Amino acid sequence: MLEHLYLYVRKVIGGKHIDNDTGISMKTGIPKSALRFYEEKDLLKSVRQENSNYRMYSEDQVPLAKMIASLRTARVPIRDIQLY
Repeated sequence: MLEHLYLYVRKVIGGKHIDNDTGISMKTGIPKSALRFYEEKDLLKSVRQENSNYRMYSEDQVPLAKMIASLRTARVPIRDIQLY
């Protein structure tokens, strides 16, 4: 069921594949709450479409999200990651 939902919400905008936070979470194993936290701390940027409040992330955000999660696992402080 989740895989079907993932395929449904996947979009293509301007030639770049983007996913909502559920799709990125499924790809990376990073909880949606962590993705929202990273966005609040200006570590990730989402795109909001005019007609919805869904957070959408481009494919180039995936490696960045993984790197941030790895740094957090290594207990690197947010302020140090923000400097990077």
